[in-house]
Amino acid sequence: MRCALIQYNPKVGDIYANVAKLEAMAKAAFSKGASMAVAPEMAIIGYPPRDLLLYPFLIDEAREAAEELAHRLSGLDLLLVAGSVAFRLNGHGRSLQNVAYIIEGGKITGRYAKRLLPTYDVFDEARYFEPGDEPLVFEREGLRMALTICEDIWNDMDYLPRPMYRLDPLADASPFDVLINLSASPFSVWKQDLREDLLSALAKKHKAEALYVNQVGANDELIFDGRSLHIDREGRVLFRGAAFKEDLFLVELGKGSKSGEAGRADEKPVSGKKSASAKKEASEKARSSDKKEASEKT
Repeated sequence: MRCALIQYNPKVGDIYANVAKLEAMAKAAFSKGASMAVAPEMAIIGYPPRDLLLYPFLIDEAREAAEELAHRLSGLDLLLVAGSVAFRLNGHGRSLQNVAYIIEGGKITGRYAKRLLPTYDVFDEARYFEPGDEPLVFEREGLRMALTICEDIWNDMDYLPRPMYRLDPLADASPFDVLINLSASPFSVWKQDLREDLLSALAKKHKAEALYVNQVGANDELIFDGRSLHIDREGRVLFRGAAFKEDLFLVELGKGSKSGEAGRADEKPVSGKKSASAKKEASEKARSSDKKEASEKT
């Protein structure tokens, strides 16, 4: 199965310009043979929207834009996963959720709400959002896809010495063949090594391929570095997207055996790989730095 990762630079609040760019990149992916495409967290509204979220008309506009995007792609045999924000459908708590839409056949066919909301360092998502309460696993061409958003993968009980949350969304979603993570992860020194180390560990643990899609661009004081990833079942990085610029690349999912011999579309060999010990050292530095920043905030 051919899947496209849409690593792009959204404009915060410029919803219809973002949708136009998503439409163009999704159509480009389809023209290259993709039957599925994945865009970053909050791709439709841009990250971080902050207090723009306090305007209900903007949330309505984001939903309308997602429906318009679905209509524009209705003539393509393509499934698109894209991040946005939406009003909570039911229950109690805050009225908004950080969501990922599944768009196919001219309509929105699925919706996943982010379950772990970071409130440390530069993040303040609990101020605006209500967490989701259930996993979303969907099937495409015989593959079970587990959908997650950014922080949802950062609480593995086996990887982290002191998890921040009681819930591990991936444990609820298992088993699955492909882990999909929509992200808006800001750049910091050592962060990419930590991302790759974590995703490699998750791929091996769940015996699943991993797709990580990160946005690029600079919004206020935050810089997003992209470097989206495709990782095989053995935890090997098959492809790393461009750093600090937009990128659209295709991967082949499900062709590999358990040894991770995946047939790749336009993936290029990953260069500059670190040794296992160097990678572990980088991961520990990043983890210690993040913990220090979080403790200074509290």
